[in-house]
Amino acid sequence: RQVYIGDSTMHRSLAYERLEQLLGLADYMAVLAVIVHKIATSVKLWSDSDEVIGTALGLLADLAGGYNSARAMIKLDAVSQLLTQHTSQTFAFLDRQSNSRHRTSYYNSLAKLLFADEHIHRFDAFMLPLQQVFVGLSSQQLSMTTPAASARAVAGLCRDLRGICAACITRRSYLLLFDWLYPWLPLLQRCVELWYNEPAVTTPVFKLLVELLYNKGGRINFEAHSVNAIVLFRQISSILVCYANRMLSLSAGGVVVVSGNGNLYEHKYKAVGCCLTMLAHAVNGGYINFGVFSLYADKCWPDALDVTLRLALSMPADDLLAYVKVARSFYSFLECLCNNFVETVCLQEAGVFGQLVHAVKAGLDAELAISTQACVCADRIVSAYVYANNAAAARGGGSVSVSVTINRDSLVASTYKTHVLANIELFNSILSLLFKKVLFDDCQNIYSASRPIFSLILLNPEHFNSLSNQLIGSQPAELRPPLVKDLQLLNADISSKLDTRNRDKFTQNLHQFINQVGKYIVA
Repeated sequence: RQVYIGDSTMHRSLAYERLEQLLGLADYMAVLAVIVHKIATSVKLWSDSDEVIGTALGLLADLAGGYNSARAMIKLDAVSQLLTQHTSQTFAFLDRQSNSRHRTSYYNSLAKLLFADEHIHRFDAFMLPLQQVFVGLSSQQLSMTTPAASARAVAGLCRDLRGICAACITRRSYLLLFDWLYPWLPLLQRCVELWYNEPAVTTPVFKLLVELLYNKGGRINFEAHSVNAIVLFRQISSILVCYANRMLSLSAGGVVVVSGNGNLYEHKYKAVGCCLTMLAHAVNGGYINFGVFSLYADKCWPDALDVTLRLALSMPADDLLAYVKVARSFYSFLECLCNNFVETVCLQEAGVFGQLVHAVKAGLDAELAISTQACVCADRIVSAYVYANNAAAARGGGSVSVSVTINRDSLVASTYKTHVLANIELFNSILSLLFKKVLFDDCQNIYSASRPIFSLILLNPEHFNSLSNQLIGSQPAELRPPLVKDLQLLNADISSKLDTRNRDKFTQNLHQFINQVGKYIVA
């Protein structure tokens, strides 16, 4: 039990008295030494047993994940040896393809132990074997004739680095890894360029980059004078553009042609999900000032966004929702894009804008998390249009619920207006769908749905009146008068401004309306 291991453990507890009598283990350090030795022995001798490797590394992960146990383990000679001899020369399981998924867990545990040392003086020595792999790859002058063993080395290296990166939970540890890894990112781009249609290579590379961009716990916090965030995103953009352009070049009618006996998910959709997650982490991380790129006419952001959206929208709508992991990545990215760059969404080409709105509608019928994200996207897009056409009301209404940066020049305004009006029937269908969901379905996100319902009503009040009349007409004659009266409650004490007060009041009115009509309405 982990409760018996750690700095705060009583050294002479009853458990250790019994262990000392039976096994000669006097305290928790002696027990830890035995456990670590057993783990190391198991992964050395049972490299061909997935069950043994998985169980041993699971125990190592549990111990390394505890604050007290990790600080205790770092004092052991066995752990010191493990941190200096951690490659496949010592642990053969690292070279077995069947154990490839364990590499990330293995190096994540080792990195947690490494970073448990306050001085982190062993970092360079620990990373040296991984650096030698990079050096070996760079010396090969990678080309189409490069042996397949090199591709496997890239995949394994990225799995190892992903585990190490996931263990970087502090600013200091992250900066150590960033300074070490950044000079090798161009080599990873070369690998993506060469093996772009080999998911065994691209997936580990992209998962590493996803983790590298993830600002969990605020670990990515560069100095004010540092250009690290800018150069990092420029490199990520280059990798994304390189990959997306090559994959799109394989497309026939918007669908990637899969070679060999692979499936479409492994060859394209999984990587698309990673690309979307990369951009979402970059946008949500708060460490990149994207305004710098437009200020200096650097196209790395629009280029990365353009190719990633094209890659994502090349997926058939049915496939997008069929693969749940990809759908979650897509709608998470679309939500962060609408929250931070709604102008960019609104100024896409007409075809792309229409596809995005269609995707928003499709997401409303998906699982709860995706449905909630789709509601946010619909509200943001429609709210931006309403604000653009009623700017005076938005500025004069006090606190505004969203920050909209729609450019007011005539060209931008006309483009946005053209997009919205060209898809007005689609927006009307979204309002109809949401209104029916909150009325007749077991809607678990009424609050989220109420936001776009209100903005869509302001977008086209005539359609909502028509929708209300259809609802009234579908009810028996004796239920129509109370329904008319209850429908009037929706707009009680509400003006046509999209400010916080009106939004909250409409949400409150909608809850009351649903509770009231739910007693008698006929589906």
